[in-house]
Amino acid sequence: MPQFEYKVVPAPKRANKARGIRGQDARFSQTLEEILNDMATDGWEYIRADSMTVESGGMLRGSKSQQKTMLIFRRTSPLAESQPLVSEVHYTAPEPEAGPSLRATSERPEPRMNSPRASRDDG
Repeated sequence: MPQFEYKVVPAPKRANKARGIRGQDARFSQTLEEILNDMATDGWEYIRADSMTVESGGMLRGSKSQQKTMLIFRRTSPLAESQPLVSEVHYTAPEPEAGPSLRATSERPEPRMNSPRASRDDG
């Protein structure tokens, strides 16, 4: 199954002026077309446009809600092609090093001085 990475780009608010294109709708369409084609040359596939509410402002001034339109793109992740799936990874535990072995003990370690139990009186 392919893995994707996503890119979210703010939609243009105004149409760019273009030679030979008249009318607001035609200029705005041309502006969107340029963005989509630029992203496509970098391997990004257009998915959809979403409108989202964004809160702005601070506590003293109060907050304002604004609607933002975002363009969402995706492409196959380059990491997905170069890395094997997790099910294909084989792990071999390292050999234990020669040296003192650790053994389990029933003794409790002494509490540290700043732990809550060390400051309690058992009286």
